[in-house]
Amino acid sequence: MSENAVRQNGQLVRNDSLVTPSPQQARVCPPHMLPEDGANLSSARGILSLIQSSTRRAYQQILDVLDEN
Repeated sequence: MSENAVRQNGQLVRNDSLVTPSPQQARVCPPHMLPEDGANLSSARGILSLIQSSTRRAYQQILDVLDEN
């Protein structure tokens, strides 16, 4: 008898175990960085610099859109 088959009330019952695929681990992709952002995201200073420069760019884009209207 196979390991997936069991006897129940004198009858052979097959228990096929479903194999659920393990969820793929989330991949952490670094954010798109421009050269002025620098590449040092391993330090707090690098992360803060990235936040500051991207915020500055976003703010400038908002001002540009407002100027067009």
